[in-house]
Amino acid sequence: MKLKSTIFLKIRFKTDSIKDPAHVRYLLNSQYNAAREENREIDSNELDAGHLGYMQDRPRSAGLFNKDGHVEARDVTREVRNRKHGVSWRLVISLREEDALKMGYNSQEKWEELVRRYMAQYSRVLGLKEEHVRWVAAHHREPGHPHCHVLVWLDDAAPTRRGNLSSSEIRNARRALAREIFEPLRAQYAAEKTMARNAMLDETKNIISQLELLEKKTELEMQLVDPIGVRIAPSFPKEDMQQLEKQIAELTSMMPGKGQAKLQYMPQEVKEKVGKIVDWMLSRDEFNETLERYLKAVREMTRVYTRDDEKIKNAEDKAMDDIRRRLGNIIVQAGAERNKQMQVKAKRLTKEQVQVKMVFRSAFRALDKERLKAEAKSQLASMQEAQKSEQKAKRRRQLEMGLNEERF
Repeated sequence: MKLKSTIFLKIRFKTDSIKDPAHVRYLLNSQYNAAREENREIDSNELDAGHLGYMQDRPRSAGLFNKDGHVEARDVTREVRNRKHGVSWRLVISLREEDALKMGYNSQEKWEELVRRYMAQYSRVLGLKEEHVRWVAAHHREPGHPHCHVLVWLDDAAPTRRGNLSSSEIRNARRALAREIFEPLRAQYAAEKTMARNAMLDETKNIISQLELLEKKTELEMQLVDPIGVRIAPSFPKEDMQQLEKQIAELTSMMPGKGQAKLQYMPQEVKEKVGKIVDWMLSRDEFNETLERYLKAVREMTRVYTRDDEKIKNAEDKAMDDIRRRLGNIIVQAGAERNKQMQVKAKRLTKEQVQVKMVFRSAFRALDKERLKAEAKSQLASMQEAQKSEQKAKRRRQLEMGLNEERF
């Protein structure tokens, strides 16, 4: 079975601090306006209560449900508003409509079964007992991309934990969702394996293998969309920090005082200066390993399709130009920010030092993110090429068997 698009899983957490007033207005509408007129803040519990209203009342919503069945919004809202723990998570689970129909998720009941199975796994991802994790969900029958919204919170007896999920927890959450989505198919193929016995054994093994490959491919595709596992930037020597600060100061004096802070809009002399700064940064020891792993992934991916050294070199040069452009935009934005600071009389040297440190960190994270994408692309390309080779070999064996039967 070939999916038309990637399985989509979005996870966001909320704490007592409100960081997105626009989202509050979007979810709460009249509740937000009333709170604003009364000059009071809306805490995270009230924000989640408003989100419940959005989940239930949105057009094509089938109402709220949890692990025990369908629930009344007023009962859940009361519990959410009065809970002890302020942290909560909001999940969106979505499939392309064509893919959902292929895998049997064509009714409210099937989506509810999927969410209930997955939320048992999500409790394990959080490292908590299932009885400590409370949740409520709503299925939205949206044409083209049916999906479920899930609001998750902790009961009052649950141990305290942070809201932000680590890279490994996000990865485990994605894998758990892929397993649960494909579970009905896995069970179906396992039943076919038992019924077919020896006559169908090889084919059933192949189907199970293809399913495992599909799960792996789905995981890699999600990694391409939203890479996880970006490493923490290392500490950079004081001498390099001072050198970068000096180069950004020189760049700032060359930059125009207005316009968009993007490399493509800069004068030629600014582009050349930025190029020198980027090359200097990439030559630092702290960047060497990540850059080499990025280029190695590009080379391996290109070798899947060609053994021509010139084409491999061209792909590597193209990838290098792309990463230089990305880092160049970070440098230009740093120069523009410094330009703004120079226009403020109360500027301080410590702010410039912090800015330089952030430039190093931003550049490292940008490079490492592209490295993760390149490695995922390389693995996908190798997997797809191996599947093509296996299909060719299978057709060749079938053709040979047909010729042998004709001879007899």
